[in-house]
Amino acid sequence: MTSAPEAPSAEVRPQQGRAATAVALGVLGVVVALFAVHALTTVELPQALEDVLYLGAWYLSAALVLHRAVVDPPDRVSWLCLGAGLAAYGTGGFVVTVLGAWSSTLPQVAGVPLTEPLFLAFYVLAYVALLRHLRRLFSGASRSFLFDSGIATLTAVALVLGFVQHVLDGVDLPPLLALYPVLDLVLVALVLVALGLRGWRPTPSWALIGAGMAAFVVADLAYLVTSAQETFERGAWVDLCWVLAAALIATGCATAPSREPRGLPGRTWGVAVPLAATTVCLVLIAATSWEESFVVVLCASTAIVLGMLRTIGLAVQAQALAESRAQARTDELTELPNRRAFIEAVEEARTRGPVALVLIDLDRFKDVNDSLGHPAGDRLLTAVGRRFQRVLRTGDLLARLGGDEYAVACVGADEHVAADVVRRLRGRLEEPVRLDDEVQVHVGASFGIAVTDGEHDVHELLRRADVALYDSKDSSATVTYDAATHHQAMDRLGLVEALRRGIGAGELVVAYQPQVTLAGPPRALGMEALVRWRHPERGLLQPGDFLAVAERAGLMPALTEEVLEQAVAACARWRADGHDLDVAVNLAPASLLDPDLTSRLCALVERHGLPPEAVVLELTEDALLRDQAKATRTLAGLREEGFGTSIDDFGRGWSSLSYLAGLPLDEVKVDRSFLQQIDDPRVQAIVRAVRQLTFDLGLRLIAEGVEREDQAEWARWAGIDRAQGFLYARPLLDEDAAAWLAATRVGTPS
Repeated sequence: MTSAPEAPSAEVRPQQGRAATAVALGVLGVVVALFAVHALTTVELPQALEDVLYLGAWYLSAALVLHRAVVDPPDRVSWLCLGAGLAAYGTGGFVVTVLGAWSSTLPQVAGVPLTEPLFLAFYVLAYVALLRHLRRLFSGASRSFLFDSGIATLTAVALVLGFVQHVLDGVDLPPLLALYPVLDLVLVALVLVALGLRGWRPTPSWALIGAGMAAFVVADLAYLVTSAQETFERGAWVDLCWVLAAALIATGCATAPSREPRGLPGRTWGVAVPLAATTVCLVLIAATSWEESFVVVLCASTAIVLGMLRTIGLAVQAQALAESRAQARTDELTELPNRRAFIEAVEEARTRGPVALVLIDLDRFKDVNDSLGHPAGDRLLTAVGRRFQRVLRTGDLLARLGGDEYAVACVGADEHVAADVVRRLRGRLEEPVRLDDEVQVHVGASFGIAVTDGEHDVHELLRRADVALYDSKDSSATVTYDAATHHQAMDRLGLVEALRRGIGAGELVVAYQPQVTLAGPPRALGMEALVRWRHPERGLLQPGDFLAVAERAGLMPALTEEVLEQAVAACARWRADGHDLDVAVNLAPASLLDPDLTSRLCALVERHGLPPEAVVLELTEDALLRDQAKATRTLAGLREEGFGTSIDDFGRGWSSLSYLAGLPLDEVKVDRSFLQQIDDPRVQAIVRAVRQLTFDLGLRLIAEGVEREDQAEWARWAGIDRAQGFLYARPLLDEDAAAWLAATRVGTPS
């Protein structure tokens, strides 16, 4: 027993449908071509074959549209109506053909031929199909599209009515025959509205449908004229127009995409069409009087009024577009050109000659925002932009690229000219910027220069200037891009991204260096937390390998948070093992400007069950002096909660003993450079002075970098309280620090 054949799969059925449609379109093309040869040449066809071709074109067209209704459910009703209309019109032609073979006149009811309801049905059904399509377009149409559609429709109505009036003037025709041009006008109006709503750029399928409707109108008007002149001939070019109309409509329906693209297309003809229509209406009014045709003049006049309103609307749109383009190319805050305008200008300038690009980044702008607020930062950016503009050469372009970054394009310049421009720009920053009546700030900037080489685009030029700018932050001098240092810069940029990932991936580890008392036998009283990076490829990196990169990239807050978390957890474990130690952690300068620093630290020690007194927060002189008032408030808040505070590397820079009295500190750490010069009487005098001052202020004094026994003896003689260095232990990772404490037991109180 054989099994029943399997039904075609879901994938096969659409392919079969497309193949059938292609075959039907091919047959329809052959039919239209044969009919055209007969209609336009002297080639004679048997009357029966002529009728078959004519009726075959109509019914084949109707079948294609009805098939579209089957395969396109979303628009099924529209396709059904249009297909049924074509079938009705074709049936009317069939009745005329069959009955015309038996009689020269068609049977009538109340003076109306029996075929007219079939012909009229086409119009009604076509109207329904187009109106359903327009209902979808209206939801996304703008007012200008509606104006354009109205102008074109009124112009078409005026033209057709004027033409019909001219043809029928003095001719006695059946009233029903004169009705068809009116019905055609409605058809034309709907098609024009659809085209206008599509911005006069329809999809190919709707272009074919629109052309078919237009051919239908031409055929009806031609039939009207030839009937009035008694020259109509069956099978001639008028019938060909009807056949073409049906074929175009069917082809458009059959090739329409299942889902039309969302949104309206561009409007290449959006201005030309209403302008041409208004011009035609002016000619019609000039050639037609009110007495001759009130309706024609009224339609043309209304179209002209709409055209004037459309022109006013275009002027308003043009002004709004110009303003919008200006806004899109202008930085709202400083009113300088923005990145987009700058890139376009540089790209254009490169076609005329060399361009030197200067990239500018304000130093420590974030500190201004954090300490004085964003409005103050905005005023600073605006003031700096105005200062820069005053010193530029004629033809140079200044832009704000975003944030605290500016750029200058020096047209027709080399690196030497650019360096001179930078010198003038830097000079404008020497004077403080007054932000209000009470506040003025000094602001610095870093500068990077890159010059076009005739090969690379503006984006590469900007990237090179950015590399040079990155290098300038290290050297504190203006840097011009050098291809020889390009790979080094790329390595640094790669290191930034690797560090950014490494912080989140747990690659940072903390080493701890003991701090021992110098009064009596050495005994560990604390540990300093020192960060290391366990790089997946380069191994364990020291702070000098990545801290400067982290600070420039704005990664120090996240890095500090990770170190604090590990250090507090380690200290809690030491204390649980019986070691009464504190832990010292270096804070990044940006941490002082963090309003939530104190609350987060309190939550951290509480989570680990550690008293705040067990955590000492170290800051460098540079961090304290950036904004001493803000630093004082932050340190005071930390001390109120019980945290220890310390100034690190004291004496490395231009230290001032006077500011120690005004800062809420617990200890001072003398820089290691002093212990390396203990034989110098002047150094000895400085350390004794610092010791006396810290003693009077009640501060603890710690010596860093103790590597030899004579340094430890000198520090003890100078009255220093604690010391740390290689003499006692190198920085130890967490597990090694625990082993060291267990072996020495120096952390256990006696």
